[in-house]
Amino acid sequence: MTNSIRRLLFSFLALLILQLQMPPYVEAAITSVDGKPQGQANLNKVGSLLLADGVAILTETTLTINATQNGQTQTVLQGNVFKTNVSSSGNVTGFVQFNGGTMLSRLQQNTHERVSRTDGTKQSIQITSVSPQVIETKNSDIPVPQVNHVHSPHVYTFEISAGEEPKCILRPTCHCLLRKRFVMALIMVGLVCAITLPIVIPLAAGGGGNNNQWWRNNGASPGVAGSGGYLAPGVVSPAAAGGAPASSGGGGGGGPGA
Repeated sequence: MTNSIRRLLFSFLALLILQLQMPPYVEAAITSVDGKPQGQANLNKVGSLLLADGVAILTETTLTINATQNGQTQTVLQGNVFKTNVSSSGNVTGFVQFNGGTMLSRLQQNTHERVSRTDGTKQSIQITSVSPQVIETKNSDIPVPQVNHVHSPHVYTFEISAGEEPKCILRPTCHCLLRKRFVMALIMVGLVCAITLPIVIPLAAGGGGNNNQWWRNNGASPGVAGSGGYLAPGVVSPAAAGGAPASSGGGGGGGPGA
């Protein structure tokens, strides 16, 4: 009886150790509650902002980004979601307008915002708040079903993949900063060309000018091929080779007379 109890205890301990060593089963992080996707997913950046241990937490109305900063987990970005959609494969897409978090000031701060409507019209706006039903602006409210796309430095599109280990990808809707960097790069290239071309072109076009100046400074002229002229006083040019020796003050002969 004692041996049976021991074997049972050993079996129980072995099973417990095996379960502790095995990775736990991860339940699908994105679920649907009353037709609305909710859950969390991993992410490592927001646009060009890199995150450490980033996690995106999605609810019916909000998207919260938590990450490690200064050794502590903090809410780095938080905002309201709209136009969320679940594809047939289970991926979740939508828009989020960030309005809080410790990294909010690191997003683009220009105030240019624009909405593209489903009827093809575009309108400059200034967003005050966003909900799944309406985008509130300083001038008027825009129903979300009439919105096709929003261009704003604080509005990002998100995509959360389905599966047991979902990933979240956030992309900016406003590329003003990229355009500014491109324009600045063009300006820098123009400045470099304006400085270097006036120096390089004369050097490339007048590469032999220094040699001619040397001849003029030494009271002689360069020899011309076939002329038998002087390279310098008393010196016969290579073109006169085979002809009569040139005397000082006269031109070299072309060759013996027939």
